Amino acid sequence: QADEKKNNEHKRIAMRQAQAQAKRLLVDINLVSDEYTDKTRIVFNDSTTLGYDLGHDACKMEGGTAPLHIYSIEGQVNHAINERPKGNAYVQLGYDVNQNGWYTLKATRMDVDVIIYDNVEKQQVDLSTEDYTFYTEAGVNTTRFAIISVSEKTDGTTTDIEQSNETNPLVNIYTVLGVELYQQVDPHTINLPTGVYLFESEQEVTKVLIQ
Repeated sequence: QADEKKNNEHKRIAMRQAQAQAKRLLVDINLVSDEYTDKTRIVFNDSTTLGYDLGHDACKMEGGTAPLHIYSIEGQVNHAINERPKGNAYVQLGYDVNQNGWYTLKATRMDVDVIIYDNVEKQQVDLSTEDYTFYTEAGVNTTRFAIISVSEKTDGTTTDIEQSNETNPLVNIYTVLGVELYQQVDPHTINLPTGVYLFESEQEVTKVLIQ
């Protein structure tokens, strides 16, 4: 009876651990040069907070002779591991490199698809289908890149998007970083490139993926 009780307790612990693990969606993003690679990990876990959670988050340790670093940013903290609720928010990325040149962002693990947005080139790329190569000057940059998780996909152009506000179908359209692209337009008449956009009506803000 004692052995059976112990085995049942081990099963319950294993089940709880499996359930907790199932709620964690991992995204690993590498910053790559010709010779070096650095990685940051983002974990979507609705049981955590946007603050620094001990046992979940890890600060990015920088310095030394490493020629490049990549990290995600929450508040004033640079994260090597950033465990946060999924929500609809984007995750800001920062990087620093010690020389001018071409670099590549690639996702080496994606439990959920993410789009990366380049605020300099105004481009959006689905990292599940391709890597993103960009040119940058040496230094620190905390405003150029952000990622947004994709939970719902809409195929085609905006002609496939149904508007809940039939009496006033006009919307404002923004990039995921809040850059306004169109103001008070009928989305059915706009052709947008592939990417994630925010549609703002009088009632709500809706995240839409065009692909």
